[in-house]
Amino acid sequence: MPEFTVLETAEDVAESAAADIASSLAEGARTLVLAGGTTPQRCYELLARADVAWGRVTILFGDERCVPPDHPDSNFKMARAALLDQVSPASVHRMAGELGPDEAADLYSHVVAGLAPL
Repeated sequence: MPEFTVLETAEDVAESAAADIASSLAEGARTLVLAGGTTPQRCYELLARADVAWGRVTILFGDERCVPPDHPDSNFKMARAALLDQVSPASVHRMAGELGPDEAADLYSHVVAGLAPL
């Protein structure tokens, strides 16, 4: 039966999520798929401070908006500001949202396939 934890604040959720992710990465996980939007930002900020061997972690994106990477709505821009300075640029595989949904999805499917098995 799954366990559920009730947390009181958004900060508690971010702290718990960052700790769980850092623990998984310490136990051998090597691929981290980032979520977009503003909800995970605080988690990523906390994760950036965690003791993680970032040189062994590949970063992928679960979603992206169809905007350039420097656009204020870009999930990549948010993740870069919050977390990605800790990670080698060669290990970060962003979606090219500026190309539009069809072309970006096609290109990204090849990136992900090239990294398989994850």
